Amino acid sequence: MDDPITISDESKGDPRSSGGRSVDEKVEAPQTEGWTPWPIGLHSVEEEREKKNEEEQRKRREEEKKKEEEEGEQRRLLEQQQQEA
Repeated sequence: MDDPITISDESKGDPRSSGGRSVDEKVEAPQTEGWTPWPIGLHSVEEEREKKNEEEQRKRREEEKKKEEEEGEQRRLLEQQQQEA
């Protein structure tokens, strides 16, 4: 097998002594449990935005449903009037 590839910060001297690692060497990832990628305040802003969007979508669906029901009722009344005439 060829020499292992070494990743270095390009500082002079032996790359292994300057923090370089062999590609085959395992690197442990830091613990991220409980870690928040955004500040807490931004989470609450994003959550509020999502709630607002969900509420607006719910209202639109309710308005569309109500409009459809009203149109259906108008059609039924019109059909009854036509049948009576």
